[in-house]
Amino acid sequence: MKLYHRTYHANDILASGFRYWTGTYMTLHEHTGVWFSDTPLDENEGAAGDIVLVVEMPEGVAESYEWVQDIGYREFLIPADVANQYGRPEVAVDERDWPEHQARRRGHGLPIDVPAAYLLHAENELQESEHEKGS
Repeated sequence: MKLYHRTYHANDILASGFRYWTGTYMTLHEHTGVWFSDTPLDENEGAAGDIVLVVEMPEGVAESYEWVQDIGYREFLIPADVANQYGRPEVAVDERDWPEHQARRRGHGLPIDVPAAYLLHAENELQESEHEKGS
């Protein structure tokens, strides 16, 4: 199953993996993990960030961390070490992974609908940056 995670920390996650975050998430108790959804979310759904990452993991694994709600999509709060077991995430660049109507960018001076090519450009910049660090 493909799971999506919107973030402002894509470079760190791609380099070092997911890290734990703790919050109350509109509940009375603190919860720790990494938020994922079964579709790319935007700020209207409470997901902040300028890049969406995609991880594939077995549905049975994801289901054990699902927050079941009737909201039109599925959400999961997965421990970072579990998410990291399924390899390095990928930047959502395929239009099947990133519907243009959900490609909202804030603070980049981009129009509301951003083509998937923008994300491919972001991934290329990240790879160039990693290559320069290794030189």
